[in-house]
Order: sequence, then C-alpha cells, then structure tokens
Amino acid sequence: MSFQNNCAFVGRLGQDPVVNETGGDNSIKVANFSIAVNEVRGTGENRKEITNWVRCVAFRGQAKTVENFTRKGSRVGVQGRLQNREWIDKQNQKRWTTEIVLDSLSLLDPAGTGNKTESPPADEFAGAKSAPKKAATVEQMTDEQLEAQLS
Repeated sequence: MSFQNNCAFVGRLGQDPVVNETGGDNSIKVANFSIAVNEVRGTGENRKEITNWVRCVAFRGQAKTVENFTRKGSRVGVQGRLQNREWIDKQNQKRWTTEIVLDSLSLLDPAGTGNKTESPPADEFAGAKSAPKKAATVEQMTDEQLEAQLS
C-alpha cells in the first residue's frame, strides 16, 4: 500500500513573511511564514474556536510571490507536503520543526485588501501561454510554473 504526503490549509499570515536567499552561485529564494488556521468545535454554549498555527516554506518563484504579494493578515491557501526538520541551534540544543513545503499557493484576498499591491505587474506573467484571469485574487500555480513565468 502506498501513502501520499499531501495536505492543504487556508488561513491568514500571523506576521510578515521572512524571505532569504541561500548562498552560493545557485542562490535560491526561500520564504518562511506561518498561517493561522481556525477550527470551530461544538455548538451553542459549547461552541469554541481553536486556532492552529501551520509553518510554511516556499522556494524560488513561489517565494517571490509570497514576498511581493503577502503580509501579516493576508489570506492564503497552501498545498504541499508535510516535512519534519532537525538542526542543532547556537546553544548546541537539538531543535525540530514541522512545516508544509509548498507545491501550490493561492492568494485569497480581494484585490487591494490584503496584498501588498493591488495586482501583480503585467510582466510578472510575461511569456505565459495564458495568464491567470484573477491573478491578484486567486493564484494557484506550481513552483515550476511560477519559476518558468518569472525567470
């Protein structure tokens, strides 16, 4: 039996994304951000809203989109694979995190309400066979599609 590592969430950024580039000749843009995903449990007087925080990481073209068109409070949809990572911090302590490595990203805010700009520049999608009809409101492309269009 084969299992697939795939998950999807819709939520709002808890803070502005942190965007860096890897070093070296083949530098890659990387965006890290967390989204708040709300869940309602119970009914009536027992109704309770719970917020779960989901860490996300985007690379290359998707990282550029996150950097240019999201900020704290932006509503996004993310889809990707769940990844656990370990490292040793500066105090020599073993640390770990669980994050979603994005395969696709959807910008869900109406134009001008949650994005840094009202819509992506026309040349953002230059060379594409067909640009998304509502790029500023709902954008869902794979990392490879974004990289091909933005390079």
